Amino acid sequence: MAALLALPLAACSSEHQSLSAKSAEEQLLIAVASDRAAEALARALPDQGAVFIDPINFEGVEGKYAIGAIRESLARRGMRLASDRAQADRVIEVRTGAMAVEGSDLLFGVPGLSAPVPLAGALETPEVALFKKETMQGMTRLTAASFDRQSGALTGATGPRFGFSHKTKWTALLVFTWQSSDLLAKDWAGDAVESKSIVAPEIRLERTK
Repeated sequence: MAALLALPLAACSSEHQSLSAKSAEEQLLIAVASDRAAEALARALPDQGAVFIDPINFEGVEGKYAIGAIRESLARRGMRLASDRAQADRVIEVRTGAMAVEGSDLLFGVPGLSAPVPLAGALETPEVALFKKETMQGMTRLTAASFDRQSGALTGATGPRFGFSHKTKWTALLVFTWQSSDLLAKDWAGDAVESKSIVAPEIRLERTK
């Protein structure tokens, strides 16, 4: 421990946004955030007969999932979903303003470094984390406006509705790690149920002869 304290320490933080090719964990963060945003959107829309959902700018896997979550949330609140416009009393236009994952890191210790070495490539030193916090947060922003199918008159607007999710991992004294998230458990009201896990280093005792 004394050797660790003798190292030059630094506290640093960084923020980063996910790339276009999302990992399974990032997709899960967005999916959970979309579930919660869809539930908030459904609560803001009154039941006024059969409705037809008209998605405006939903693309990719995340967009299709969000539309499914919106339809499910509306149906669970008793709304009748029409399969086409001709069968609907109202048309609900749904838009998304954001479906993304952001991350931030906080490190107290020595960050990993990489330095070029002539004729030998790069020399990399490992990170020494006396304390580190890594956070990933998913966010979805949804907005909806409803119109009378025949007249086109505006019958309601929700304003922006947000859904969030998170996963946080801590590291202390290089080897002790624990994490918390709200990804794997959710009640049907859309409220997060926190799940936590702690991982300690494995200690083996051997008897010498």
